[in-house]
Amino acid sequence: MIKKNLIPIIFLLFSPLFLRAQSYVDLHFNFKEGSEFQIHQKANKETYLTVGEVEQRTSNQKETKLMLTVKKVNPDGSATLSANYQRIILSSSQDGNKIYVDTKSEGSDVFNKLFKALIDQKFNVTISEYGKIESVSGMDPIFDKMIDALSGVKKNEKEELKAFLITSMGPEQVKLNLSFVIPQYALFKVHKGDAWTNHTKAKSLYGGTIDNYWELQYGNDFMAKLENKAKYYSEPSTIIDLGGGQEGRAQLEGDITSNYVINASSSWPTRSIVHSELKGDFIFMGDKKKRKKKGNLKVPVRIIQNISYEIKHF
Repeated sequence: MIKKNLIPIIFLLFSPLFLRAQSYVDLHFNFKEGSEFQIHQKANKETYLTVGEVEQRTSNQKETKLMLTVKKVNPDGSATLSANYQRIILSSSQDGNKIYVDTKSEGSDVFNKLFKALIDQKFNVTISEYGKIESVSGMDPIFDKMIDALSGVKKNEKEELKAFLITSMGPEQVKLNLSFVIPQYALFKVHKGDAWTNHTKAKSLYGGTIDNYWELQYGNDFMAKLENKAKYYSEPSTIIDLGGGQEGRAQLEGDITSNYVINASSSWPTRSIVHSELKGDFIFMGDKKKRKKKGNLKVPVRIIQNISYEIKHF
């Protein structure tokens, strides 16, 4: 009788279906020198400012191709990669004013000249074996070259332009961008339904913190699906450039949701989608250049962004 009752239990415990359901996935990067990865990004960002009772909309689209090549695998499992942009397409419109950049076009205006000088210029990125973007370096001389591509720029204007480039697309911004496409994996093996948390300091953007909540939705020896439901909180005491020569502070918070398809053998994502919605206020403090303070003007703001990534391994 006991034997008869044990048979179905033993079958359940040791059947292949049960073992597959409980199989663990070891997600971490096993870097190999010479490996090449191309990150193809497409992003759409809509910003809504409410001034008085009038809502102003700014629309920005971006498409980039970034090549990463593993230069060195470090003793701790991290890797130093060489990075270079292969192509950049930018489009921005506000109140009828439009800016368009395509680094493969014949465009010779100031914006196209600036970004064309960025193409194929190499800088370094260090990534831990669990996906943390540890450092970005070597961009300073690239910004100098970009500025030198423009004619008639005065010395003080060069300093201002370089400061803007560092803030808007420098090392901290690159770290943040890469943190959206490269997941931060758990420090342990996981199976379906397991969750873990970590945090990203957003020193670019509007300052602040991103609290990540990761969950493995599916995993086997070939593929994994991962979701991140993150919360963003700006640092309201940080003074930032709000555009148009205006400085101020951002009081924002919101949700960032990301979904990834992972190649389980390499742990590199092959596709990912990121959706974010931030709400709050911009606190305008006055003209930064003229140092004129006109008091604090609180302007409600809503920012919606959608990003898709495709990652190819060569």
